[in-house]
Amino acid sequence: QPLNGRNVLKSSLTLTEGESCVAGADLCGADLECFNGVCTSSSACHYGYEDGKDSYGEECSDCLAPASWGECPFWSDCNGIFQTPIDIVTSNVYTPAAGTEVLRPAYSKLAALEIMNTGHNLKVAGSFGDVVVGGETYSALQFHFHLLSEHTIDGQYYDAEMHIVHASESGGLLVVGIMFEMTEDDVDNEFLSSIKFEMAPQSDSGAPVALDSAVDLGFFSEIYNGDYYRYKGSLTTPPCSEIVEWFVMAKPSTISPSQVAYFKNIFPGISSYRPIQPLNGRNVLKSALTLGEGESCISGADLCGFGLECTNSVCTTISCEYSYEEGKDAFGEECSDCLTPASWGECPFWTECNGMYQTPIDIVTADAYTSAAGIEVITPSYSSLSGLEIVNAGTTMKVAGSFGDITVGGETYSALQFHFHLLRLKSSLTLTEGESCVAGADL
Repeated sequence: QPLNGRNVLKSSLTLTEGESCVAGADLCGADLECFNGVCTSSSACHYGYEDGKDSYGEECSDCLAPASWGECPFWSDCNGIFQTPIDIVTSNVYTPAAGTEVLRPAYSKLAALEIMNTGHNLKVAGSFGDVVVGGETYSALQFHFHLLSEHTIDGQYYDAEMHIVHASESGGLLVVGIMFEMTEDDVDNEFLSSIKFEMAPQSDSGAPVALDSAVDLGFFSEIYNGDYYRYKGSLTTPPCSEIVEWFVMAKPSTISPSQVAYFKNIFPGISSYRPIQPLNGRNVLKSALTLGEGESCISGADLCGFGLECTNSVCTTISCEYSYEEGKDAFGEECSDCLTPASWGECPFWTECNGMYQTPIDIVTADAYTSAAGIEVITPSYSSLSGLEIVNAGTTMKVAGSFGDITVGGETYSALQFHFHLLRLKSSLTLTEGESCVAGADL
């Protein structure tokens, strides 16, 4: 595919401040954004929840309150039309024709974790398990808290809200939101006690606090088995990216007055929640994972099920198949409607295949660039895994598993699967002597 002006770095993880970049395909490092063709410090923008104050309630003249987040050039998505949180009006939610479905997250107990202060909330990170929605698997990576709740139900705020954040292979996010209602007595919530809510670091400069006991998100199994509200929205903090599948559980858990006080002692500001955002015509489903074929949807925030796309405001069956050879599928069988790579973008659901920043590319080593930061070694932290399976995905062989992490530009990426592509020959099993080959993948 064409390079279209993109940077190709040689043995450098990221670009540094002041180096040239390409918006939409930038390689700028942590706390940098590509602005006007140059990697620029995004630390020029600070966010809080109250004008002139940070999340600790301290004076911060350049801290932007929620209504002004979108004024930062790096946070323009905060002015988007499909933002979170929303007020869930229960009389207006919709259950599809297929009926209700239980959300079935598969979480495991995890030990040797830490609770940390991010500067805006309290967070615990770990590979807690998976949830499958619309044929896509989302892996739980962390959970954190907001006081008051961010979402409201019929205009009612709750005393706190926990967000369990999941990510998929394709880069999408799914968040399960659990409300907390303060009890009249002072009986602590056992889950919050297990994560040392009362001993969390007092600031983001404080060291994370090790947890003595295992963290079990299965504690909320009764809540997962109940009703929930499902819609498409955004991150509730900058950059407010509109890439989140939201599941807000209808039944709240409990939190004691003392546990609320612990949080407010750390974050004494007016709040740690974003105000309610407009729904702008989005579907909100009650206890249903997806919409079915023929049901109404909204492009850009659709909830159509697996194998369906929102076309002309209706969930429509995907009828496109792809392959690598004219008239044949990936197994070499006849397939008259299989699209070859040059035609993938003709499918209305695959228009991004005609995008500017596509893969693969030819890497011209003479043109590769080493950033001002110099050479850096890529250091993935992978673990040996057993009990896995190799599957035929129809176009490749794939092995899935939680293999570990790699950190680039201050962001951590979790390894979810690996698969293979081979240079293939037409109508030949092998190459003969003297023919061109590729070392390491020769035939």
